[in-house]
Amino acid sequence: MRPEGVKKIRVALLKKGWKQEDLALHLGITPAYISQILNGRREGLRIRRKIPALLGISSRHIED
Repeated sequence: MRPEGVKKIRVALLKKGWKQEDLALHLGITPAYISQILNGRREGLRIRRKIPALLGISSRHIED
């Protein structure tokens, strides 16, 4: 994931008052898994496609 995409996700999380743990819970994954996706250690394409809808951001913000 591009750094700009990660930044957009982090900003959206702050606006919703969520932490990465909250996002993970809504996605049905572990906080460690979402951390790995955001830090570029895992692809997580299926999960990455769900994030924009949950956070109310455009999917183009997190596409590679």
